[in-house]
Amino acid sequence: MLWKAGLGRHIGPVVLSQSCLYFLTPLAVPHLERGQFDLWVATASVLAVGCVFLPGGELALAGLSGLLGAVKWTAVAFLGCFSALGFLLGGGRKRWAFLAIPLATVVGTLPFWRGLTEYWTTIEVYEIRAVPFGLTLQYFLPRAVARTAPIAMTLAVAALALVRSRSAAERARLLAEVSAPFAIALMGLAICFGTLSYEYHTVATLGLIPALVLWIEGVERVPERIKAVACAAGGLFLVIVFRTYGFGTYFSSPGTKTVNGFGTFLGPKGMTGVYAAFTLVFFVLTLAVLQPRAPGKT
Repeated sequence: MLWKAGLGRHIGPVVLSQSCLYFLTPLAVPHLERGQFDLWVATASVLAVGCVFLPGGELALAGLSGLLGAVKWTAVAFLGCFSALGFLLGGGRKRWAFLAIPLATVVGTLPFWRGLTEYWTTIEVYEIRAVPFGLTLQYFLPRAVARTAPIAMTLAVAALALVRSRSAAERARLLAEVSAPFAIALMGLAICFGTLSYEYHTVATLGLIPALVLWIEGVERVPERIKAVACAAGGLFLVIVFRTYGFGTYFSSPGTKTVNGFGTFLGPKGMTGVYAAFTLVFFVLTLAVLQPRAPGKT
């Protein structure tokens, strides 16, 4: 995607940063063992963002993104909400590409419809009857509110963008301008909206690094100070969530814990607070991008 966007010079640094986070942190063992399939989520997410920027081939990108979402259903919350925003604000072929993402997910699931009855048991155990554990907003919010938070944020951003825009071209421009900060905020909610969510889902955030590069280089009207804050916040967020075990409390399973370092700050509840804080930061950045600006103020 970076190559097709004319940003091939960034491929080396992006791959290096992703590799360092994935392989060199002490959390790499669960990332490799259990989080390997969240690389599918990372890929599906960045392909969805790429539909905003790449000139041509949107339907192919959208189809691939949706099929990857069918492989790993934890991608559905992100893909569904991002596709909804893209459909509401996009124009022309890009708008239909965002409709193709959830359709491809459904089509990719249909061949395995017999397995859905077995999967329902998993949903009952790990979602419906589960006690909040891991990365979940249900520590701080009622279950219904936590589950609808991604939808509420998407509708709020879409409503503000529609109020600000007077033409299809302006809506498409606003979609590009909000794409990366909105995607990062949405990913934080998507990882934490369930009742039980283990920290290896953090691997899904690796797809946001190339998405951020596409946004920085592909959008001209966003003020440089907003881009700088987004880069700094994104870097700090990744440093914290791909952290070292030696700091904080790590819960390997419900009812067991190992305490060291800074106590519970970097335990599951504390880390959920970190996700919530950075989600709020990027939501505020999204709203800042949508504020009216005088021509030339970039």
